[in-house]
Amino acid sequence: MIINGKIVKGKNFAAGEVGHTILDVSGLDYVEVESLLSISRLIDRFEKHTKQWQNGGLKKKFEKFIQKWRAGDKFAKELVEEFTDAVAVTLLNIGYTINPEVIVFGGVINNLWETFGNILSNKLNKLDKYEFLKGISFRDTIFKEISPSLVGCNVAAIERFITII
Repeated sequence: MIINGKIVKGKNFAAGEVGHTILDVSGLDYVEVESLLSISRLIDRFEKHTKQWQNGGLKKKFEKFIQKWRAGDKFAKELVEEFTDAVAVTLLNIGYTINPEVIVFGGVINNLWETFGNILSNKLNKLDKYEFLKGISFRDTIFKEISPSLVGCNVAAIERFITII
């Protein structure tokens, strides 16, 4: 997370890690954001339901899933609806809590905004009754073939090195 041009790491290097925040506290089970936004979980659910096990890594499986969704596969459409609902609520919470200038999507799957941006924009427009998200930019990472976390680690190491000198 970057605020006012400075990398914010937090005491335990977990600043901005929304994946482990809790969205639902129904009963005794806590539902973490990560469990709702996990691409691996999305693909696993699709494969189990369709009993179509795909070869390849997560990126390849996600591409095949998106093809099914775009072709109108009913279950894929249901999963995308659930997934984008969870993403929209999470973005709303980030927007209301931190009110950043930019939210960048990254990770192994690095085209989430390109793929679901229109859907998410529509959902956010409906959810954002206070218009706190107005003017916030959403985009995918520019690191298409490199893990954004690797880049983040390098930036943090360089920043620490420069600060020590």
